Amino acid sequence: MSEYNIKELKSGGLMKQKEKDLFSLRLRIVGGFVKSEQLIKLSEIANKFGKGYLHLTTRQGIEIPHVNFKDFEKVKGELGKVELQMGACGQRVRTVTACQGKECSHGLIDCLSLAREIDNKYFGIGGHPHKFKIGITGCPNACIKPHENDLGILGMLKKKLARESCNYCGLCAEVCPVGAIEIDRDNEKIMFYENKIIRQPLFSQAKIRILQSLGLTTASSGLFTLLRNVIRDRGKRSEKNKPNITLFMKDSIVAGEGKSDPISFALQTTHPK
Repeated sequence: MSEYNIKELKSGGLMKQKEKDLFSLRLRIVGGFVKSEQLIKLSEIANKFGKGYLHLTTRQGIEIPHVNFKDFEKVKGELGKVELQMGACGQRVRTVTACQGKECSHGLIDCLSLAREIDNKYFGIGGHPHKFKIGITGCPNACIKPHENDLGILGMLKKKLARESCNYCGLCAEVCPVGAIEIDRDNEKIMFYENKIIRQPLFSQAKIRILQSLGLTTASSGLFTLLRNVIRDRGKRSEKNKPNITLFMKDSIVAGEGKSDPISFALQTTHPK
């Protein structure tokens, strides 16, 4: 194996298999979005250079197993014909995962376009203590499991009380998961406690270290600026409820630094207690 720099190859998405000279090629698939013509090309590549099958990863990625290293440049050229690129492994920012977002009946934000923006800016950046995973989900159903990512993004709605439309039926108070609403039917009063659903950003030392490694130490830099601009843009195009984003960051990638408390983005972000 002296002819290979395994660490360097791995950083570019080539994962060495047990068999001599064989690698599994990880692709850069953002948000699980793959065009039909790309699938056809992948089938051709797997049949010609692999063993006739692909591996779908747990993070919406695609890998081509059993590719001989001598064929790598040929495979890379074939991938380029359908605008596919190699992915990343190791201690670096991985490809962003995302649910269908606005395409889903529950979606509140455009997850795919946000995933592409973040991926374009941060994909492959290395130098972290661990692999760095980002997941975006369009609503509190959290299908993409944002809490399990190192940085999770969750689309939410900031609810407002329309007193003139209230008939004091009490249904909203019954279904409110955080007890932010109280109804006094006798006196026709409704109490709406915003302090029960709004949380300020919380940063532990572990989170600050991770943010620093990405160059994201303030709300006016890097990812936060990107997200703020994206949210504002989405909000301008929304006539009714404006979408909001909640971020979750795990402490676990820095050992011994405490529990994983959710952090919320500073721009009109709601998060239940």
